[in-house]
Amino acid sequence: MIYTYLDKNIKGINSKELTQSVDCRYLESNTKNLPLDASLAVLHGTLRGMGDIIKECMKRNISWMYMDNGYLGKYKRVTMNGTAPTTFRPGKRFAHGTQLLPWRGGQGSSILVLPPSPPYMDTFDQRDFLNFIAHNVNIYTDKNIIVRAKPAKGRLARPLQEQLDDAYCVVTWGSAIALEAMRQGIPTISLGWCPAKMASKKIEDLETDAMKIEPERMSIFDNITWSSFDRNELPYAWATIMENNRCQPI
Repeated sequence: MIYTYLDKNIKGINSKELTQSVDCRYLESNTKNLPLDASLAVLHGTLRGMGDIIKECMKRNISWMYMDNGYLGKYKRVTMNGTAPTTFRPGKRFAHGTQLLPWRGGQGSSILVLPPSPPYMDTFDQRDFLNFIAHNVNIYTDKNIIVRAKPAKGRLARPLQEQLDDAYCVVTWGSAIALEAMRQGIPTISLGWCPAKMASKKIEDLETDAMKIEPERMSIFDNITWSSFDRNELPYAWATIMENNRCQPI
């Protein structure tokens, strides 16, 4: 049985729009447990109990469909068993007009680290992320490590572009900022579900010629078209998402 968890307000409406073509049961987001007969859970984000259901899905090896903010200016992204695309599908679903800047591998003075948000840390057991970075990145480089947490509403942060301009590479768990870094030619190291995972370098590549080698960047942007939807497409997105899930794992 498919269970769709409804968050408050528009998020719950979007979840109903996504699942209107399938046989499913709707539960409130604060429902504590995943029913025993669940074969798939549909969730929007990780707040208000959604993260607990995702953890239960992973523990019980039950598939989960995830919806959150969209890529490429689209309304929503929808992925399976991950917060970003986990498979590669050839071609593209729509023209996106991404303009790539020249590759900058080997340049820059700092390591820009983008940690997961606290709800992601709790859901995906990443509370040790920054400790891991501190004890591993500086094995391979003596460049300054700059941590940019997701700016909270009403809080100040240095302009992102200013930090990207100085970046030798961007290290992230799953931030969508990795897409902008990749577009600007900055190497990325993806340690979790990340939209730029396909082109990720490794921590061991720091300060080596591997950073100078340009990956196939445009395929990243083509691939995320398959999981990016306008609102009026949500009622028809289910088949595309299921087809994505049958493609080659990243």
